[in-house]
Amino acid sequence: MASAACRGDAQLASGAYDLSVGGAGWLRRVASRETLFNEPYVSVARRDHPRLSATVTLAEFLSERHVLISLHRQVSGVVDSALSKIGQSRTVGLTVPSFLLAPSAVAGSDMILTVGQRIAEAFADALDLRIFPTPIAVKPYRVPMASHVRTAGDPAVEWLMEAIRTFTREFAGPVP
Repeated sequence: MASAACRGDAQLASGAYDLSVGGAGWLRRVASRETLFNEPYVSVARRDHPRLSATVTLAEFLSERHVLISLHRQVSGVVDSALSKIGQSRTVGLTVPSFLLAPSAVAGSDMILTVGQRIAEAFADALDLRIFPTPIAVKPYRVPMASHVRTAGDPAVEWLMEAIRTFTREFAGPVP
């Protein structure tokens, strides 16, 4: 089975799952751990946002409320970490547990969302969202794949991992 959630990490560590995609990079009891791709972050706002200029500045970015995607009920994210390094902070106006819900929340408000580029691109046209560079350096999100040590050499798991690699190369390109 594959999993992208924290629960999947625990299941992979226990051997209940054979494979995890998207959240197992820290596990110790894995036979194979690799980065499938690195996803850059961008920011989005509704296209007709009344207070954002053509080139969104850090001051504009910080003056708006933000949507935070928190899969594990954390109250801060990668943007908050990057901002704290320069002595800044943002105001989170809404926290949602889903990458799929967040763009809709932005489309119906004046909030800003910082999210993986592919997610932003997938929703931009349908929700009339404007994509812009996040005005602070945020490290790309690493999407890992890991298998349990018990499955090392298992032909079925190896086949699935190769299928995921092939799909990922076509979808996301090579890992930089």
